[in-house]
Amino acid sequence: MSPGTLPWELAASLEQLSETLKQAKYPDASQAASKIFEQLHQPHLTADGIINRTKSQLVLVLFKQLQPLVEEIANYDEKIEHLFVNILFSSCSPTLTNHLTTCYATFFRRAD
Repeated sequence: MSPGTLPWELAASLEQLSETLKQAKYPDASQAASKIFEQLHQPHLTADGIINRTKSQLVLVLFKQLQPLVEEIANYDEKIEHLFVNILFSSCSPTLTNHLTTCYATFFRRAD
């Protein structure tokens, strides 16, 4: 079993794979299922538990290093949004400012 393959994936029959892909409306599900089935049952190098645990620990360490960066980017985005709103709307009338604020908020909610 390869490191990324789950036991239930190996236990799945060709018919089960095909049915799952058909339910997901995957184009040409039968052909894709046969390719997946062949790939799952090819001989692979296997990694023992120590290697899997070590790689998992490495991923956790990398995630912990990236988490502060993601938070800083979010703070940066908020500051840019605040500056954009203040600069753009500072010269507008109050009615226009309210309208533009609503449009701006709606646009960025859709972008998320």
